[in-house]
Amino acid sequence: MRRGSCTQGIFVVCWIKLSLMKNFSMPIQINQPDIACMFKRLILLVLSLMISSCDSSKPPALGTGLVFPGAGNTISLGGFWFNVEGNGVSPEERTIPEIDPIGGYLFLYWIDDQGNACHGQPGISGQPGAIYVNAYQQQAYDLADQKGTITAAQLIEFQKIPYRIDSYVSAAQASGRHFVQYGNVIWRLRADSSAYLYRGTVVFSIPLIISVDTTNTLFPYHPDKQNNICSSQTAPLPSFPSTPGQDPDKCSTRSFPSTDSMSYQDSLSYCLVNLPQGMTWTHWP
Repeated sequence: MRRGSCTQGIFVVCWIKLSLMKNFSMPIQINQPDIACMFKRLILLVLSLMISSCDSSKPPALGTGLVFPGAGNTISLGGFWFNVEGNGVSPEERTIPEIDPIGGYLFLYWIDDQGNACHGQPGISGQPGAIYVNAYQQQAYDLADQKGTITAAQLIEFQKIPYRIDSYVSAAQASGRHFVQYGNVIWRLRADSSAYLYRGTVVFSIPLIISVDTTNTLFPYHPDKQNNICSSQTAPLPSFPSTPGQDPDKCSTRSFPSTDSMSYQDSLSYCLVNLPQGMTWTHWP
């Protein structure tokens, strides 16, 4: 088998699974919800391995991240450093981070005809700034708050994060395309496995595009070291108050995103913190 072949890697996973089914004769009982959960985790694991480990005959290419339609809203952080130490960069340009992301917030916004970052439904509930929702597992947050340690197995588990935007969609009557940026504030040190929480700087991924009308699995990527322009050094957490209704001067028309995806360089142009009203953040429960 050629090293690093993604197609062959999936074949091996399937072959192992079939071999186990063939040779393992001990009677077991697995409930239907358990099967669905196991299958979902297997898919996430395979995708994470493909993103972070598969070599290719193609030259390195920086990536914006990935969006896959799914049964629920999930963030997977396994490929976060793709453009730093992964296959998005050549071996001589790779840097080894000292930390790994394990939790933070997901920011949603769109851009009006004046270039402002906005949220809500244009013409109905459009308001300046972005909304953000929690994107961490509570156990990861608690361990980081206590400066505890996180095992390698826990790291893999904590990097699969469910998120909810249903209350935003229903309350603001929001629909259609939004930019999303994951912002990390909970970290694990590779040197000693200790975890810590640091809100002073929100380290953002590259903007991705989703429709809030569907559920998605997101694989956010951090920008490469030459284009690290998305992070906020003075994060205005936790929240500005939410304003009901339509703003009279801004956010009545959505201009961007107007497509389902953008190139790497174009995506960097829409980093939240660099936009007018981009530092106005409203926490959504």
